[in-house]
Amino acid sequence: MNMRLVLIVLGVYWLVLIGSTINAYADPISISYREAVIKYVINNEGYENQVYTDTTGNKTVGIGHKLVGQKYKVGDYVSDELIYDWFIDDITIAIKCATKYHLSTNSNVNIVLTDMAFNLGCSGLRQFKLLRKHLNNGNYVMAVRAIKYSIYYNQITNRANRNIALINRRK
Repeated sequence: MNMRLVLIVLGVYWLVLIGSTINAYADPISISYREAVIKYVINNEGYENQVYTDTTGNKTVGIGHKLVGQKYKVGDYVSDELIYDWFIDDITIAIKCATKYHLSTNSNVNIVLTDMAFNLGCSGLRQFKLLRKHLNNGNYVMAVRAIKYSIYYNQITNRANRNIALINRRK
């Protein structure tokens, strides 16, 4: 991780710690869980101050923030402060979505589900009906297969493989 990304992770972490009311999974005050989710999602998303077009054609900036209905053009600069604000909102939504989808005693599963919710949105995560079924049954082998044999896997294979590896490193 380069130094700028480390500073951004720490900045976002402190903003979440001080100003956010994120309801973490098993422990709402778990700083270590929040920190792990933030680091994991930022590592998967990257960080960019200039507006760009993502792989699905959406204008995006910062830490995977889609600029739906906002008047930015590709190449426009966006401040770190605004990116932090958007990220706090986006990660809060992803955590709530993942929590409603499936609450696990396995923190790695919760991190993966939050990452998927961040990337796909709530409606996208809810499409993984077999994944939810297998997680509810504690069948991680089949849960991993539900990810591996999906359109999501084919679209973002490297990220999906990181998520699969994290599930396989059960805590």
